[in-house]
Amino acid sequence: MSTEEQGVREPKPAERQRGVTWKSILVVVCLVLAMAIAAAIWAKSNAGRTTFPLKEVPVPDGWDVAGICHSMAKAKSANVKRYPRFVSTKPIFGQMFSKDNERTDDPNRGYYFAIDESGGTGKGYDMLYLDANRNLDLTDDKPAKSHAPKGKMYAGDVFFDAVTIPGGYGDGSDLAVAARIEGFSGPRIVFFTSGSVRQGRIKIAGRSYSIRLTRRERANGRYDQASVFVQLNSPESSIRIGRMELWYRRGDDVDGSLSTMFPVNNTWCNLTVSPSGDTVIVHPYRGELGLLKVSHTGKTGPSDFVASGTLRCASGMSAAIPSGAWGTVLHPAGSTVLLPVGDYTPEHLQICVDHFYATIRGRYLECDHAGHAESDYFLKIRREKPCDLDIESTAEILWQEDGSSRVAPGDEVDVSPVLTTRTLVIQDLSQRPNVAFAGTPLYPAVRIEDSAGKTLAEGTASDTFRWTIPADFVPRGGSKTLKITATWDTKELFGVITGTKEIVVESTDTRGGM
Repeated sequence: MSTEEQGVREPKPAERQRGVTWKSILVVVCLVLAMAIAAAIWAKSNAGRTTFPLKEVPVPDGWDVAGICHSMAKAKSANVKRYPRFVSTKPIFGQMFSKDNERTDDPNRGYYFAIDESGGTGKGYDMLYLDANRNLDLTDDKPAKSHAPKGKMYAGDVFFDAVTIPGGYGDGSDLAVAARIEGFSGPRIVFFTSGSVRQGRIKIAGRSYSIRLTRRERANGRYDQASVFVQLNSPESSIRIGRMELWYRRGDDVDGSLSTMFPVNNTWCNLTVSPSGDTVIVHPYRGELGLLKVSHTGKTGPSDFVASGTLRCASGMSAAIPSGAWGTVLHPAGSTVLLPVGDYTPEHLQICVDHFYATIRGRYLECDHAGHAESDYFLKIRREKPCDLDIESTAEILWQEDGSSRVAPGDEVDVSPVLTTRTLVIQDLSQRPNVAFAGTPLYPAVRIEDSAGKTLAEGTASDTFRWTIPADFVPRGGSKTLKITATWDTKELFGVITGTKEIVVESTDTRGGM
């Protein structure tokens, strides 16, 4: 029996085609909506995220890069099967270790090297032989030649071209290493460092920068570590005044690490890098911002505020206030700085307030890893109201040295006073007429005296004041208490501040019996 005979009409071909078409359209619409929603979610999470390639370039002479452990030797090693024929009668010998950064006598773990003077003894070391393939034969590796350093500050030092070590990098790829001989009188000291850095050009918030990544902890480590040093430089420009051409930068250069956030064109962002360092990604900050201002308690009227450096956040990141065209960013009196919302403490912040220039850090910064409470991050940056970084009107002297207060004749006493407020440590204090000129350093005067008030030593602590106790100093009764006084004239910033501490000098006989 046909379907028509059963009372059921079979759809015509056109009707079947229309039914299939509507179902297909419905499916397609659903798929398009799902894809649009997914794309919107992806776009929101990746908005402004931009990837840039980086290339490996030789490390600049004198650049602060990760060192590589090595040991020196006075003669050839018995482990080496073959050395080149040396011209110098005083070649330098040693062994470098690129992997575990540990000295070892195992010939299979180190890289033996020798440095020769191709022009003859006393003519200058200029040829480095490094057993890069680690077959204990220094004659089948291409020697690295020396080159003249760039810049007068390295005059006398000897820099060698980079040497490639097959498989020396952390992931098994090749590692470039470079050698340097310090050019001062006395024993020759050889340094091995990472021989390359990553470099490229990136664009952040519409502004172009050159970027350089440097490994400063492990020469063969990954580049995606928080300790990797980041340097962003704005392009150089010039203006001509008569016959004189002045070069300048835009004034928003940044030095920091991969754990540092920094502002560019009113946009805060941070960077992430691939393990091998061949790619960098820019991540704009999308959170709330708050205001930071600097003041000086007791100061009447406004003051100029200059700042550059970093603030450490309780989240583990740091926020950078970038240096400007002349080394600082000038914020007019009463102005503020925008920062991502969070709890902060100064990490290394250079400030100029009331014509005094100083470097400040949080007083409890060193204790942070010991588990201090979040209250140590005393700068609470919130959207609702500005946060005040107050340079208080009173300060005291804190003694930095960690050595024992009990010493003996012949010992060296180190005295390192610093200024502190309730929350800050203040160092490198100087007074200057304005931010564009170097000022006069304000150093504390140090005096060491005995119990009778007799001065035994005195001087100025530009950083650390050192005094060696005379070997013939004989304490009466087996011990003698000395008083150390630091007097710091900080002018109108804090006035004259005095701090004292005591040390006990014990005879060697007394100490030996303890």
